[in-house]
Amino acid sequence: MKLVFLEVHGVLMMPICENVARLLQEPVKAFKPAVDALNFITRTTGAKIVITSAWRNAGIWVLEEKFKEWGVEGKIIDGTPIGLGKSDEINKYLVWAIEPESYVVIDCENIEDTNYADLSKHLVITNPKEGGLTENLAQRSVEILNKMREKEK
Repeated sequence: MKLVFLEVHGVLMMPICENVARLLQEPVKAFKPAVDALNFITRTTGAKIVITSAWRNAGIWVLEEKFKEWGVEGKIIDGTPIGLGKSDEINKYLVWAIEPESYVVIDCENIEDTNYADLSKHLVITNPKEGGLTENLAQRSVEILNKMREKEK
C-alpha cells in the first residue's frame, strides 16, 4: 500500500480560506487547486491518506465528511499517534501500524525547523503563500510514491 501522510493547514487550506470564511460567515473550505492536486496524487498512485494534522483530534469520520465537502477523492485510512512530535508520530506509525511499499509526507513545515531528518527523502514541503499543494508538488509526490520503499536500517 502507498501512503500520503497529510497535513491540512498550509497544504489544502490556506490562511486566506479561513479569512474569507470568516468574512462571509460560511464554513471554511479548502483551496480547490490544492484539492485537485491531492486528487491527482491519490488517483494516479492509489495511495491512501493518513492524517498528521491536528485535525485528526476531531476524529477520522469528521475529516471524511469535511474532505467529502471539499471534493477530496482519496480515502482517509487513519491518523498518526498524537503527542510525540510529527516526525516521531510518522515514524511510530510506520513501525506499529503498517509498512507501506512507499510513502510521501506532505507538509508546510520547513525540514530544517523540524525533526524530519530521517523522513527527508519522502518529504514534500508546500508554501501556503503559493497555494499549498500545487501541480508541480503533486507530480513530485507521485514520483516519490512510485519508488519502492527502501528498507531502513
